[in-house]
Amino acid sequence: MLARTFLTAKQLHCSQIERRAAIEVLGMLERGEVKYTPITLKPYWAKGDWGAVSESIPADAFNIAYWAHCMGGWMERAKGRGLSMQCQERWSDLFEPAWFDSRPEYYTPERCARALNAKLTTGKAVWN
Repeated sequence: MLARTFLTAKQLHCSQIERRAAIEVLGMLERGEVKYTPITLKPYWAKGDWGAVSESIPADAFNIAYWAHCMGGWMERAKGRGLSMQCQERWSDLFEPAWFDSRPEYYTPERCARALNAKLTTGKAVWN
């Protein structure tokens, strides 16, 4: 098997550590280390708890609609701190694809792995 070649951090408009974190998350997605998990927020009428998660979330949870459990959140875990604003803005095609917040089940870990691989190799997330 040939080794994959990814763009440089400069070409990807991110730091070297963010690039390494993205490659680490790509490996996690490809190996099935994270699993799609539906996440439900409490409704606005739930006194004092509006927006809180209504159930416990497994450690390997993946859900593109919730930052802590999407590719950006997993990259932050791998990096050990938050992503730069430049990375968040320049990578919005990966972090916020069409309907990500209303159809998160469409964005499976497998589909996200393909989009992340495309981002790392071409600079553009491809969602097919």
